[in-house]
Amino acid sequence: ARHLARFLSGTSSYKITYSLSQESSLDLSDYHYDGRYPTGFSDANFGVPKSVTANFIMFNNAALVWQVKQQLQTSLSTVESELYSLSELSTSIEFSVLLLEWLNICFPKTRMKCFCDNAGALQNAKHPIVKAGLKHVAARAFYVRDVIDKGIISVHKIATDLNPADIGTKLLTSEKCGVFTGFIMNFQFK
Repeated sequence: ARHLARFLSGTSSYKITYSLSQESSLDLSDYHYDGRYPTGFSDANFGVPKSVTANFIMFNNAALVWQVKQQLQTSLSTVESELYSLSELSTSIEFSVLLLEWLNICFPKTRMKCFCDNAGALQNAKHPIVKAGLKHVAARAFYVRDVIDKGIISVHKIATDLNPADIGTKLLTSEKCGVFTGFIMNFQFK
């Protein structure tokens, strides 16, 4: 209880700030990240018995939708757990597009960028070829392919140490946690 009270008193000034300018120190310019447009970040940890998924959809330089939850199924590989995470992100992006359209918020109707740090998951999301090692994976994990085929998203590789979705799946140093928190909430971490 004391730890929680200390945390709450130390973070009482934190707030999500939606803005056209990015205040955080996380530099994703090498990935052509533009925080004004909806962009997804996905990560999963491979755990037994269940993996954990972390997804963030950034819009106007702050988190519009975020989700950290235990996966419903047991994954047999890192690629499988990352595919489930990308598919979860795909459903969240479809919902976000509908929500933004319903709210009459305009943004370019181009493919939204989704970033993931697992090359195997990205390869299997982009190319509808079932490898022998993934025959056991449920069709639900490949929902991301349908969303790519609809032209809603495009998936891209991001370096593991720059993926803000890591905040929901890994133990991070306080500095790295601060940088990712600052990115998600759009403030400068001191």
